Amino acid sequence: MTEAEILTEIAVHGDRIWAIMQYWTSVCFGLLIAAHLTAARVSGYIIAIFLILYSIFTFQLMTMLRFDMKVIQAGIMELERLADSGETLGLTAQAVVENGPVAHDTWYTLLLRRVTGVGMFIATIAYPIYCHRKAKR
Repeated sequence: MTEAEILTEIAVHGDRIWAIMQYWTSVCFGLLIAAHLTAARVSGYIIAIFLILYSIFTFQLMTMLRFDMKVIQAGIMELERLADSGETLGLTAQAVVENGPVAHDTWYTLLLRRVTGVGMFIATIAYPIYCHRKAKR
């Protein structure tokens, strides 16, 4: 693959990661709003079904995100291989290799990403249950 093709793949998968994250976040907030507005009128069984479906949906999206992140890491490794073979990389490729967020994750960025994702997931599961129990009291 050429440098341009590798950069295109990295950009496509980076955009896909962003789109998946935006979609998942909007679903989370939609579920939180729905739980807040309908807690008194919805059966506990319906809430349980929605939370199970939401969990399955989340884990499917996380699988897709993992795939995209691995493709980006592979693309960065390909760019590094091109540079090691003596080919001069363009400025964009150099910036991706030197500063790519997926390639150069630190323990801090990994922790923040995981805490944020898991926290949002737990909040989206817990809040509808809380609203339903509060409405039934």
